[in-house]
Amino acid sequence: MRTADMQNIRNETIIQIIQQAKKTNPKNNRPVIIGVSEIDFTPTPERTKLNSMINKLRRDEIAELYALMIIGRGNCDDWVYLVEAGMHIKVRDISSKVQLADYLKLGLIKKPSRNMLKSKLIAI
Repeated sequence: MRTADMQNIRNETIIQIIQQAKKTNPKNNRPVIIGVSEIDFTPTPERTKLNSMINKLRRDEIAELYALMIIGRGNCDDWVYLVEAGMHIKVRDISSKVQLADYLKLGLIKKPSRNMLKSKLIAI
């Protein structure tokens, strides 16, 4: 049975994924909302590293990362439901998000039980 708290993925792991996602998808003065046709999914060393980082996670960690991303995106805030849904998600459904770094940072801010200092999040 899942609980409402993150129990598996470590803060340090999330921060490393945020940092890599920022390298993979730099903002470069893009508008906040972009169309799928505007996203360049060409394999790059940065994208390969991001995929590898997420692929190395255990299934329960991927599920929590997914839940955190969706909470940060503002689509849903039901942690237990999102973690259950995340158990069946593909890594590319996480790594392909252009704004992944922003979504994860917002998810950490919105998830108070995560105990992350906002000043630390702003710095990454």
